[in-house]
Amino acid sequence: MDWMLVRWFQVFAACLLFSMRNAERCDSKVKRLVAQAMTKSLLSPGFPENYESNDECTYIITTALPSDDYMLQIAAVQFELNDYNNDCNTDYLEIYEGDMSSGTLVDKWCGFTEAVYKTRSDTITLHFKSDNLLTSKGFAIFYSVVEYASAACEESVKKPIVIGTFPLFESFQGSKTLPRCEWRIEASDKDKKLLIEMFKPSNISCSDAVFNFYEGDSTDDHISYQYCSTLTPFSQIYVQSYQATLTFEPAAGVKLKETPDDLILKISTRSPTYRCTSNDHATIEVGEDPVLFSLPYAVNASGHSCPVTLVTPEEFQFLRLDVMGSSEDEATCDSDLIKVESSRHERIIPKECNEATFTPVYRQTSTEGMEVTGKSKSNIYLRASTVPQECSGVINEREAFQDVVVKDVIPSKDGYPNLAHCRYLISAENTKDVVSLNLTWDQTQEEKDLHSASGDFIKIFDGASEASPVLFSSRAQKNSSEANVISVISTQKNMLVVLDSDARVRGKGANISYFSLPGGQNCPSTSQKIMIGRSETTISSLNYPNAVPLHQTCMYYLVSENPNDDIVVEVVDANLRTHCENLLTVYEGDYVNTDTHHVLGRVCGKERPVFNLPKRHITLVAKSEEASGPGGWKLKAYTKAKSPESGSHRLSLFLCNWVVCVVYFAIGLIFVAVY
Repeated sequence: MDWMLVRWFQVFAACLLFSMRNAERCDSKVKRLVAQAMTKSLLSPGFPENYESNDECTYIITTALPSDDYMLQIAAVQFELNDYNNDCNTDYLEIYEGDMSSGTLVDKWCGFTEAVYKTRSDTITLHFKSDNLLTSKGFAIFYSVVEYASAACEESVKKPIVIGTFPLFESFQGSKTLPRCEWRIEASDKDKKLLIEMFKPSNISCSDAVFNFYEGDSTDDHISYQYCSTLTPFSQIYVQSYQATLTFEPAAGVKLKETPDDLILKISTRSPTYRCTSNDHATIEVGEDPVLFSLPYAVNASGHSCPVTLVTPEEFQFLRLDVMGSSEDEATCDSDLIKVESSRHERIIPKECNEATFTPVYRQTSTEGMEVTGKSKSNIYLRASTVPQECSGVINEREAFQDVVVKDVIPSKDGYPNLAHCRYLISAENTKDVVSLNLTWDQTQEEKDLHSASGDFIKIFDGASEASPVLFSSRAQKNSSEANVISVISTQKNMLVVLDSDARVRGKGANISYFSLPGGQNCPSTSQKIMIGRSETTISSLNYPNAVPLHQTCMYYLVSENPNDDIVVEVVDANLRTHCENLLTVYEGDYVNTDTHHVLGRVCGKERPVFNLPKRHITLVAKSEEASGPGGWKLKAYTKAKSPESGSHRLSLFLCNWVVCVVYFAIGLIFVAVY
């Protein structure tokens, strides 16, 4: 589940506790609330149902704790107010330090907001107002008192951000003036481990800067994760220490023109100790956005490492686990660092190799779950997520037909997810047929697509598995100037198409169209040269007398053996489509250098013409489109000597043309003489 869905479950739990109290409309009375270290919830009237029009509520939140050591904190975990004018003046929530009459308006929230506000004041006032028009779901706000910590950008850490018993919502923002920012986070209890959750992603471009997360108290430790806008927002980072370091690093040579967008995190602590029994074991809930953790994740009282169970509540999803490396070495496909079993059955889940990163990957259905155990004494860094079933590595079967061109977008027209491994096995109807496929990338849209997403690729295999010969790999065409339409033909009835994506920007996928070629027959890309003599030569369409295969262009270059002979072409059988969707065309000379005005004749439907061609060489071009025809065609070609009549006919025509010219000239002279 992604970070928004995680937050929704948090809000839903709060609703069960507080919705009954907040379901009534606001009245004129001011509601007074007291903030403590334990997080509490404040819900808009009727939440999660819509609030009403013309509502007005005032909430005063106070604390008696000293402001030198503590801060008041509010966090909008769910916030949706109507803002149809986009001016924040229809429905809104105003935030005052102090009370409304004498305090200072410090912020105003409206629309869809993911925000956190903290103050060292002992009082803040929230003023909610809706107009007389449209309404929305409202808001759920967490409020609490947290220990004072400054998250201001500093080149080197002066004071750590300390995490106590209750979660801290903190905003981290880079600087346009400093070369880098660094923050150190640590738990007040050194026996605890840090848990970092995404609250609001930053929209900082990866070409401008990146946030780096390190385990431990320095940047010399392992990088748990890197984040910028084109990377998938993580859901959670389970830090294997009571300390973590976060940095903001501008890209080399980049000088930021404005203050970058902030990254808001929810930071808490967890206990790493379990009894490691069936009733008390470590479980991590996994969603679409990656969860990052390391082994050993949990230990029992004796200090022995316990297995970790990965689960997801999402139906029709597959769990995916990637081995990112260890504290001793980077991971490779040969690494044997973990054992992965089905959590419901004693079955080993086999290791696969992620071809993009050459690292181990494991996949399992959501209903089965995963149980992960480390095999190494070093720290092992892992990434878990869910992917749709279609892109979980399972085989999605498709059938190719002789008479229909099937068009599809893989995996869907909505695009493909991150960390996907989509497999499509396209099979012809008959054993002796082969598959013809066209692959197209749409590069006209502004969004990223498969062709421009550097970590994603598509491969086409001549067979039913990834061990088959490769017909095409998009890796060879990244950043190339070649055409973005690819045509491939298998050598047998199966063709496997594989789309693989990394954890970066999602893409739009690929358009494919495919059909089968009967008996493996298809036209070569160049014309076939055929020498024609006095004896008849028979030429017929592919698959004759049955329908011509789809999407074919066959060229036959006929050359007379005797330069002085004419070529005769007799169509003895034709069963083509009447409207010429598939047709046979006769061109003068070589088709490659031929324009349309050199067309000598065409054959459509059931026409059976005879072409007497006073030419030494001609080209026959047979085309079929997406519509299957009723049948094919057959012809015979031969040469014959040029007849004397043909020469005298041309001479007569020449003399006639001169006579016509003389007559017109005489008429012109008479016209001039008269006028």
